[in-house]
Amino acid sequence: MEMMEDIEKDTVNFVPTYDNERREPSVLPGKFPYLVCNG
Repeated sequence: MEMMEDIEKDTVNFVPTYDNERREPSVLPGKFPYLVCNG
């Protein structure tokens, strides 16, 4: 999955899940420039 390929490089902050058993990324970055697309 292209969106998750750099997830191990500390590119995003991780937060605990609702039960504190795991950690999940706070955002899922994409390579498409959504800021430019959405103005």
